[in-house]
Amino acid sequence: MSSEEQKPVAPPEAAGAEAKPEGEPKKKNPKQDAKEARKAARLAEEAEKARQKAELLKQYAATFGNAELIRSTTHKTKVFTTVAALNTDNVGGTVLIRARVHSTRAKGKLAFLVLRETFETVQAVLSVTDATPKEMIDFAGKIAPESIVDVEATVCAPQQPVKSTTKPDIELSINKLHVVSASQPVLPFQFEDASQPDAPAGAEGDAAGDNDARAKVNLETRLNCRWLDMRTRASNALFRVSSRISQYFREFLVEHDFIEIHTPKLIGTASEGGANVFKLPYFGKDAFLAQSPQLYKQMCVMGDMPRVFEVGQVFRAENSNTHRHLTEFVGLDAEMVIDRSYHEVLDVLEAAVTHVLTHTEVACAEAVRRARQLCPAGPVEDPGPIVPAMLDDHPLRSVVGCDADGTAGSDLYGARVGSARLPVLRIAFDGAMRLLVDSGDIDAPADDFNTAMEKALGVRVKDRYGVDLVLCDAYPSTVRPFYTQRDPADDTRTLSYDLLLRGQEICSGAQRLHDMGLLAERAEAAGVTLANIRPYIDAFAYGAWPHGGFGIGQQRLVMLYLGLPDVRYASFFPRDPARISP
Repeated sequence: MSSEEQKPVAPPEAAGAEAKPEGEPKKKNPKQDAKEARKAARLAEEAEKARQKAELLKQYAATFGNAELIRSTTHKTKVFTTVAALNTDNVGGTVLIRARVHSTRAKGKLAFLVLRETFETVQAVLSVTDATPKEMIDFAGKIAPESIVDVEATVCAPQQPVKSTTKPDIELSINKLHVVSASQPVLPFQFEDASQPDAPAGAEGDAAGDNDARAKVNLETRLNCRWLDMRTRASNALFRVSSRISQYFREFLVEHDFIEIHTPKLIGTASEGGANVFKLPYFGKDAFLAQSPQLYKQMCVMGDMPRVFEVGQVFRAENSNTHRHLTEFVGLDAEMVIDRSYHEVLDVLEAAVTHVLTHTEVACAEAVRRARQLCPAGPVEDPGPIVPAMLDDHPLRSVVGCDADGTAGSDLYGARVGSARLPVLRIAFDGAMRLLVDSGDIDAPADDFNTAMEKALGVRVKDRYGVDLVLCDAYPSTVRPFYTQRDPADDTRTLSYDLLLRGQEICSGAQRLHDMGLLAERAEAAGVTLANIRPYIDAFAYGAWPHGGFGIGQQRLVMLYLGLPDVRYASFFPRDPARISP
């Protein structure tokens, strides 16, 4: 086939169609041309406005706009003032503030911003002047709440106090405004909503019977966006209180010759023989997360550290979906040599808890007040400070015994105090059970307290003795770990104790076994394989000090002290059987 035969044949012209001469112009459509002209003019106008705006923004870049990314290049050129530090002494002066935009409102030639830094807020005002273009007002009005801004401003005295802020007697007249970090315009929940008292579990929207039109943010929603929830006054204050509680615990023990230790959290055996441990692979072997620092505390005491303590993580693989249980929490643990009696440990425990709570109450009064505002139906009824034990004018003061001076007392339930100076009542397990039976809370004594019994005991102790803290000791041996020392007068009872605050346990402890042979015997009886805890058993083979100790659940202590409805409030990022993120 020739190359000519391979060429495609042009299709014939359609019947009746006239061939158009080449180069003949298209017919004009006046309407279409006018429409296109208007569109082109509009686009040109918009482009010109955009150019002019860009020129204006460039011209005023030093006055307002988006700040350059902070790259540690201005550490010698900028000096910031905190919102908290602002006062009337600053009036007339110029300050540089970095804060969040709590709210913004622009109208006409004015813009109002409320700036927030942690708890403190101040109003800032912007108005059109020769130095402040209208575009700056528009820019300010479009800043999303929770954005972080740098504001250079002149401090002024407002005509009327700005009662909606914590700095009512001052106002900032903005000179420069730059966005350091812009927030997304739509938040997971509104800051104002989260600042309201919390909603009951599972509830969103208005609470029943609540006339406030604001939405209520429940605990689940708060925890899913914890970093946002922590910006609210109540949550932020709560964790400041929590920090102080750990601080005062450390301070007290250090002042009383305790040494802080850090024990392993990754261990090779289920250390205390229970099933409530997390198991994980470890280089071809099994490892576990420590359910307490107990065995290591004791080993340190055997290493001639007479008094040790630890503030650290504790892991419990307990499928307990309650308001007071977590699978990971902070433990405040201590262990010490004793000379004569486990009452020496009780004295330290009671003094430590008293020190922590009384110092927190004084040093963090405002934060405590704010934190107690978290509650399902409104602000928590303030439980007030811990009530001192057995005030001198209490009707039963003369019949309650005192361990410090050895007086048994004649109280019907054997109640006593360690010292008249400490706000803790002591009562034996059997006496506490009799109190519950006589009060009609239970029909007969039980082998251990359940949650309802603990709460009832808290009520009965407060009603009868007028105190909030009760230390219950001499628990049955069947409900205590294998390393607990038995009562020499009754082998079915132990030298162990729990501390309850307002009807819920916050602490457990005991005198420990220090006889190697008896310790090994009890461990085997509890089903613990001795080979798995051999280093622990061996620690008692070369002379062992009599000793005892205790462990406090830090988040539970915070919950009960502040009167919170759920321990998850007191944990930054709580872990429970249903929650592993964030």
